[in-house]
Amino acid sequence: MDGLLLDSERLAMEYFVAACQEHSIDPDLTVYRRCIGTRDEETQRILTHGYGPGFPFASIQASWIHLYETHTQERAVDTKAGALPLLDRCAELEIPCGVATSTSGKLARRKLELAGLLSRFEVVVTGDMVALAKPDPEAYLEVARALMLDPSVCWALEDSEIGVRSALAAGFTVYQVPDLVEASEHPVGPEHLIVNSLDDVLIALNRAVGG
Repeated sequence: MDGLLLDSERLAMEYFVAACQEHSIDPDLTVYRRCIGTRDEETQRILTHGYGPGFPFASIQASWIHLYETHTQERAVDTKAGALPLLDRCAELEIPCGVATSTSGKLARRKLELAGLLSRFEVVVTGDMVALAKPDPEAYLEVARALMLDPSVCWALEDSEIGVRSALAAGFTVYQVPDLVEASEHPVGPEHLIVNSLDDVLIALNRAVGG
């Protein structure tokens, strides 16, 4: 969802920088980018390791969340280029779609609703619905189960490396559309395809269905 359907990762980074500046900390975005796609526990581990044990994670997180959630609960986040045409095509072809996100349920659904996307998905699996976070495959396996589909026939669209690893472990074919973090230099296998945008995924879909 974030960084793939919604242009929200840049917004989250901006508010992380603002939260750090509130606490007179110089933000290191190299460290920050390693947090993309993680849940709170892993985010804390990465930031504390990267900044040192004196990093005031709880205070930074409180400011960061307040700024980000105040924005995203009240204003629609822009959709990423190509998202709407791709979802329109999936609807035309009656391809069921689901979301697998590390974001908590209430916030995820609110963001999708404000962006006009919530009704496009048959299922939304959020970070608080699974025991194990990405890169564990649980979220993707739960989406496939809810859609009553074998993972081997499913495509996953991901921006982050963590999400790619999760979807591949679940048995999906993965199209990676990098956002703030560049993709690895080489795909990790034949089921991992790196593309420039969701427009490229639409082209691939049309080829796959002969349209």
